[in-house]
Amino acid sequence: MRKFIKALMIIGLILQTAAIKAQDFTITKFEVAATHLDGDGKIKVNASGATLVTYSVTIVRQYVPGTSEWKPLNAEIGLSTPNSSNTPFFLSKTNKITNTVFPDANSTLGVFTFTDTVKSTSQLTLGIPIILGFRNVGASAIKSYDFKKYHFAIQSGGTTPGGGGYWVEGTPPPYIAPVTGAVPLYEYRVIGAGTKWFLSRTYYSNSPGYAYFGIFGYVFPTEQPNTVPLYRFYIPSIVGSGPADSDNYGLSATAIPTGYLLDGIIGYVYAAQVAKTMPVYEHRYSNVFRYSNEPDSYGGWINYDVKFYILQHPQNSLNPLPDDEWEEFYTYFNAPNGDHFYTSKRTSRDPWMYENVMAYISRVPRPGMVALYRYFYRSVVDHYYTTVKQDYGDYKYEGIAGYVYPSSGTAGTVAIHGWMHEQWNHYYRASYISLASGYSYEGIQFYMKQYPY
Repeated sequence: MRKFIKALMIIGLILQTAAIKAQDFTITKFEVAATHLDGDGKIKVNASGATLVTYSVTIVRQYVPGTSEWKPLNAEIGLSTPNSSNTPFFLSKTNKITNTVFPDANSTLGVFTFTDTVKSTSQLTLGIPIILGFRNVGASAIKSYDFKKYHFAIQSGGTTPGGGGYWVEGTPPPYIAPVTGAVPLYEYRVIGAGTKWFLSRTYYSNSPGYAYFGIFGYVFPTEQPNTVPLYRFYIPSIVGSGPADSDNYGLSATAIPTGYLLDGIIGYVYAAQVAKTMPVYEHRYSNVFRYSNEPDSYGGWINYDVKFYILQHPQNSLNPLPDDEWEEFYTYFNAPNGDHFYTSKRTSRDPWMYENVMAYISRVPRPGMVALYRYFYRSVVDHYYTTVKQDYGDYKYEGIAGYVYPSSGTAGTVAIHGWMHEQWNHYYRASYISLASGYSYEGIQFYMKQYPY
């Protein structure tokens, strides 16, 4: 009996915290049909003309106290949005709710489905959500159901991101997912500030203030074996405009941080590394979150290490890979600072310029392998790679670069030699050479799978 009473109390609390009460009825749920939503849960709105949006509303009505008669019910409900004074107005027609239209004449609860019209250019404002508005017939003020709000994405057939105005959903470029059923997670970066990134399942042909950087990786739109939900959260006090909403969105495959609100699930990912996946690193600068597919240490940002794993987007290799879990390990050189940088991600890294492929590195640990850790000494601009993870003073830990062999004995491997310059420059290569004055040879550091030069 106690468990039954406790269950009723919990149900009552849930209804209370997600309900808005009017004079004679209570709204407990508002849901836009999934067919009208994009991969980020935004309502898809046509760039020109009108858009029909279907949604459902759950309403609880009341008895007249001490009787079996329903209280008079005469309300109107419809999609709305706040104006510049934060006062809601209906976007089109309203839908009338009375006792006579309740689906079940004997039930206190009714679920209604409506279709309203949204006119994008004349009614919507960038960054202002679409909400559910309601009032009793005859009342002047419109109330809003604040427990569920929807941002919108303008639809277009364009394929070239960039520009001003609205975020516009376009036709995504062709892609081949590494696993059947997976969908792309697209990457956008703030123009002129490469440390601010936005990840989205929606491809935008127009992304004001952001440049499109391609496919970041792949997630699943529905739960799959061994996957977990990837939640998106935000701080409402610093909401900006558009799908990226300034810098306040974060991602989590576990708990939502204190002070943030859940914005929804953007896909399903892996909590641990499996075949064809890559780690996703989280970096924070105050309340700003950024995610990357390799560790780094931008000035002022704190690296919170790997948060989850997503399916990797294949990058073009210079030679065929031994299998899907091997990657080419590239050498970059920063001439102004004399720093060598090594990574399995080949991309533009000015002022680091691409030099060559050192060897193959494994994305996953294989028998006999150990992790290769990456450190960075920012003030002198020097990257350091080691198989021993510990505190190295001014060298800041950046994460795991991949997996290597600690010693010889595995067929097809090559020794990686290391040098240290007196002006703070660690240098590694797959064969021994005599370097110019200033470099001290530090011996064989580890072993990697040999590259077919």
